[in-house]
Amino acid sequence: MSILEIEQTLVPEPGATLSVATLLRAFDDSRREIARRLSGLEGAFAGYDDIAYEAPVAEGCAVLVRASVTDVGAASHRVEYVAGPVPAVTSDPAGPSFIRGRGLTLTPQAGLRVAR
Repeated sequence: MSILEIEQTLVPEPGATLSVATLLRAFDDSRREIARRLSGLEGAFAGYDDIAYEAPVAEGCAVLVRASVTDVGAASHRVEYVAGPVPAVTSDPAGPSFIRGRGLTLTPQAGLRVAR
């Protein structure tokens, strides 16, 4: 069960292919947005617990990136990521994907302020 979920669709230019770097940047954009929604700050990415490159992205293929919060602690939250072809990811979250991962974001504990 997901506590919070964010989706974004990436569409390449005609005849172009989305790179793995572009998909990983989309994971990070999603991570930052989730952290802002949960804590008001972007947090610090501690890293991926698991990441798997499952298939290359086909030329011209639109990609759906989904980030789902699976666990929230006092000073962190865990997010599962998937990037796959738009129809497959939309209809079946366990379906084919290009990249899957799971990562941890650290956020300040409630009531603490970050010095500026």
